[in-house]
Amino acid sequence: MKLVSAFSGVALTVGFTLLGQAFAVEPIPVEAFAKPAEFERLRLSPDGTMVSAVLPGYRDGRIVILRLPKLEPVGAIKFDGELRIGQYWWANDQTLVAETGYQYGPLPRCV
Repeated sequence: MKLVSAFSGVALTVGFTLLGQAFAVEPIPVEAFAKPAEFERLRLSPDGTMVSAVLPGYRDGRIVILRLPKLEPVGAIKFDGELRIGQYWWANDQTLVAETGYQYGPLPRCV
């Protein structure tokens, strides 16, 4: 019995070592963690073929819709003036619903 347990422990160690080498990747540079986000508040469509995201850094609200897996842009929504995007969600595979509001002062959310 001791021989079987020792053998299985060695086999697991060798298996995990080979698995780690098969999936070895380049280390991520530290600068990548300090880079500003390209997208915020991502939402996956119900069928999983598209993703929507808010584009940060614009005074007006902007949502972009991307087709997976290549992240090809297929649509965008832009709110003019002082409107900001509140909550938004997928109503079905083809329809986004968004709440809009105005931001007064340094509040982190729309009212």
